[in-house]
Amino acid sequence: MPAKIFTLFTTSFMILALCGCTDTRRGGGGDDDDGANCPDLSGEWVMVEHCSDPLVGAEYTVTQTGCSLNFEGPAVEEVWEASITADGVFTSTVVINFDDEDDETELMHCNGTGSEVEISFICDNDEACSGRLERPSSF
Repeated sequence: MPAKIFTLFTTSFMILALCGCTDTRRGGGGDDDDGANCPDLSGEWVMVEHCSDPLVGAEYTVTQTGCSLNFEGPAVEEVWEASITADGVFTSTVVINFDDEDDETELMHCNGTGSEVEISFICDNDEACSGRLERPSSF
């Protein structure tokens, strides 16, 4: 009888240990685009460096579903869509208007890195444009 209890206890412990490895804050287990292994970038961000000086200091709100990100904030004409991978590779596409006085917009494709405290990127447009966002509590 003690061997059966020991086996039952060991099996139960192993199941609990395996279930405990899932981080439900980021979408659960798996390696797909469900967000299980992606850094949590949701929340408030501040642009601390950017090729367009008026955007330095701009505040952005990021919503995250799995590994997909949506940014809302100044100069974003439509939706700033992005993604982050488990190893921190950041890619995005944004329709942006650098000058509120005209209706001219520009489509930009950006690549970089991201973590839970910093996002750095460089975008391709007429000239390379780099930027860096940090959490407000980071500075």
